[in-house]
Amino acid sequence: MKKSIILSISLMFFLLVATSFVGTDITTKQPNVVLGQQVQFVNDTGREVYFFIGSGRTRVSKNSVTYASCADCVAGKKVFREKKGGTKGSLMLTLNANMCGKKIKLSQYL
Repeated sequence: MKKSIILSISLMFFLLVATSFVGTDITTKQPNVVLGQQVQFVNDTGREVYFFIGSGRTRVSKNSVTYASCADCVAGKKVFREKKGGTKGSLMLTLNANMCGKKIKLSQYL
């Protein structure tokens, strides 16, 4: 009898602790974000460009466009230049929610 009571209390404690972490980000609001919108990176430099969004390397061909999600903007992801050897270089810009749905010309940041 004692063992079953201790086991029941232990199980209830475990369930209480386990469920206390569920839904911690449910109330987070995303200001100025419309679902489906993205940030456009326009390569107007006349050459192929590489940069990093977070830890991912991005290639943009000459006179083309690439996109970042608005979730990256809300998260405040940092965009870094590429330095020689294909490694992450200096900070180019930090994305923010106001950039969602806008065009960013790479010539202004490189």
